[in-house]
Amino acid sequence: MEIWCDSAQPEIVTTFAQFGWITGVTTNPKILSMQPVSVSEQIDELLEIQQGFLAVQVVATTSEGMLKQAKRLHALSSRIIVKIPMVAEGIKAISLLQEAKIPTLATAVFGADQFLLAAKMQVDYVAPYLSQMQQHNIDIFAELAMMQEMIQHYGFTTKVMAAGIEEAQQIKKLATLGIAAITLPPHCLLDWIESDPLTLAGTQSLNAAWAPFAKQYAHPLFSIED
Repeated sequence: MEIWCDSAQPEIVTTFAQFGWITGVTTNPKILSMQPVSVSEQIDELLEIQQGFLAVQVVATTSEGMLKQAKRLHALSSRIIVKIPMVAEGIKAISLLQEAKIPTLATAVFGADQFLLAAKMQVDYVAPYLSQMQQHNIDIFAELAMMQEMIQHYGFTTKVMAAGIEEAQQIKKLATLGIAAITLPPHCLLDWIESDPLTLAGTQSLNAAWAPFAKQYAHPLFSIED
């Protein structure tokens, strides 16, 4: 499973990129607008501080405008994946971008029917918005299961990237469905790596047993001194 960081804050991206298991960074117009820095500078920095991909969304409302913005983004780096909303004009733009061989991510997806259309166009990723789907009483795991079944039935190469994840506990269920990628906001990433109380307690118990022994028998192999 690919793990992406859903943030444009350099210090946050840097923190998680250092772990070595972040595939890339996802952004959207709202995320980028939170930083009082030009979008060009933000993109440059996000490409510099991590070695993975960077997903950036177009904001034009016509397919022609989306195509122009997508080409400019693609020209900046081959690591940029262009996010296109699954609206009518976006669907037109996706077809044109596939012809131009520009990596694309179909975003603002709410159902398996939209996934099917995007997968037929061979987009690289499709991002269903889990939190917003839940707000509209859509059974997110049923829809995701259908997307995965379609991949199995038809051999689609398109990957599902689950977005809008609000709880780290959802991750294991997404993994059991075989979801190819997830993008997580900072609070979910922090929750995920935070020490489990049982793990912490078990480790402390072992260390307590070790401490008196270590004073006499563990040095220098287990010393933390250079």
